[in-house]
Amino acid sequence: MNYPCEMIRDLLPLYHDDVCSPESRRAVEAHCAGCADCRRILEELNTEPEPEALTREAQPLAPIRRRWNRERRKTLWIGLGVAGALALLVIGNHLLRHWYCVPMGKDDLVLTSVVEYADGCVEFMYDDLYDLNYYSTDIEIGSDGNAYVSAYRPILAKRTDTPHRMGSAGIGFDPDSPFAWLSDERVPAEKIYLGIKNDPENCILVWEKGDTISPATEAENQEHMRIHVQ
Repeated sequence: MNYPCEMIRDLLPLYHDDVCSPESRRAVEAHCAGCADCRRILEELNTEPEPEALTREAQPLAPIRRRWNRERRKTLWIGLGVAGALALLVIGNHLLRHWYCVPMGKDDLVLTSVVEYADGCVEFMYDDLYDLNYYSTDIEIGSDGNAYVSAYRPILAKRTDTPHRMGSAGIGFDPDSPFAWLSDERVPAEKIYLGIKNDPENCILVWEKGDTISPATEAENQEHMRIHVQ
C-alpha cells in the first residue's frame, strides 16, 4: 500500500532514530523507493550530525559560555545591590528628615508670650530654634501629675539658634478646669511645662497655679472672642 507523503514524512524522524514499528519501517522504505522528495528528506536526516558530535563541537565554547553566565549573574547582583542601596538611602533620608521622634528641651524652645484673656483663658506662644517648617506636639500628663507640652523634631534638623517663624505655635487652656483630655482623675494640673515629659529640669515652666499672668490687650481679647466664641 502506498501511503501519502504527509504521513511518511511524519514517520521519517522515527525511522531515522530506529524507533518505529517494523510495519512503519517497511512502509517508509517502500514509499521512499518511489518518491524522490521523501527520499531526499530522509537522506538529509541521515547526514545531520549526531548529538554527540554537536556536543564535541560546542566544547571549546563551554568556558566562554560559563564565564558569560558568571558575568551576567554578577552584573545582576550588582544591579540589585545598587538598587537596594538607593532605596535604603531614599527611605533613610525621608525618615531622618520627617520622622518626628527627637524631643526638644528647654535649650531648643523659646517661650515667646503668656497672656490671660478676659474670659480667664490662658494662652502661651512658643517657637523652636531649628529650621523646621513643622514639628510634632503632644500634650501629656507626667508622672508628677503636671501637664507637659512636648515638641518633637526629626533626627536631621538644622539649628538656627533664633526663632524663625512669623507666627509661633500656641496652646490655650482654662486654669480653673480639669485637663479632662489628659487625666482620668480630672484633676487640674498644678503646673504646665514646655519641653520633655517627666523632666522638669529640661523644660520651661509656662504656668504655675497662682501665677499672675499678663493680661491680653483689647485687640487680643477681641480676636480671641472672635475665634473662640460663636
